[in-house]
Amino acid sequence: MKKSITLTALLALIVLGGCREDDDSPAPTPKVEYIAGQQMHGSGEFTASLWINGGHTFLTNGSFESAANDVFKLNNDIYAAGYERNTVSPSDPTEMNKAAVYWKNGSMTQLTDGSSNAEANSIAVSGSDIYVAGTEYNNVTMRQNASLWKNGTAVSLHDGSNWSYGNAVAINGNDVYVAGNETIGGAVSAQLWKNGVRVTLPFTGTSSNAHRIIFDGNDIYIIGAHSEGGITKACYWKNNVFHPVGFIAGGGSYFATDGLVKNGELHLVGFGFEGTTAKPVYWQNGTAQKLAETHGVAYSIADINNVLTIAGRLGEYPAKWENATPVFTGTTQGAFYKIIYK
Repeated sequence: MKKSITLTALLALIVLGGCREDDDSPAPTPKVEYIAGQQMHGSGEFTASLWINGGHTFLTNGSFESAANDVFKLNNDIYAAGYERNTVSPSDPTEMNKAAVYWKNGSMTQLTDGSSNAEANSIAVSGSDIYVAGTEYNNVTMRQNASLWKNGTAVSLHDGSNWSYGNAVAINGNDVYVAGNETIGGAVSAQLWKNGVRVTLPFTGTSSNAHRIIFDGNDIYIIGAHSEGGITKACYWKNNVFHPVGFIAGGGSYFATDGLVKNGELHLVGFGFEGTTAKPVYWQNGTAQKLAETHGVAYSIADINNVLTIAGRLGEYPAKWENATPVFTGTTQGAFYKIIYK
């Protein structure tokens, strides 16, 4: 099922570089900022949204709750992945099931039929192939299962007997990676699937989760968290080797949600708890700092012209930071979940 929402108005906001009068060489085309997330619609529903250089558009008509969790651009095409609650749950008429969906240039494709809860968390495109990672409830085994869809068709990652989640998909050359977690022997463990073959990532403690995949040259980083001593701590894996990262003294559990490598330094973002309040956190080479003293989350980070831009939310409103300094807080409820520059 597809629904079309035009992006023409937003694309018109993209200004291409011109030429100086004293120089015949063309100026470089400036990079464009794309943010996926959700914003409160006039209907009263949080609705999947895309921002292009600050210009906002809803990806659905707002009839049902929805969200865009990830954004990807290839050539002239813009992709997003998320969910829409558009089907009454057969098991509970008071609940609307999530259907996993993705958008290409504003046109929505539904990956699941809504008969069980599902969500698309990440999207990557290579040539004409569209890969989406997420989760779908298995009505037979009664387990939430990590899922991968290629061009709209489900690709099996396992037999479905364990609880599992697919949080990220990324492509490097001819290899397709999916990161997430699976409950094995009663313990939740971070997993990395490479071309469908699963590897349990090593960690210390009792449980772990893999949330994001990033590449830097020949190195692959998996961003996530692990639990140890009753506390969750941010961590990452570099080429499958486990690395814990620092936390702020006096804080509680910490989670890393995204990262990038710049000039050999690893930058992470996420959140940490002080009491019951989550606060946005940024790490540089393992050292943590709070981005705000108020409730919030840093979901994503990107580099534009040597400015590290962080996207997330403060309170119930979308927010951005540049080089750890706040630069924007929205006035309509919502959140920025993923930021890229292309």
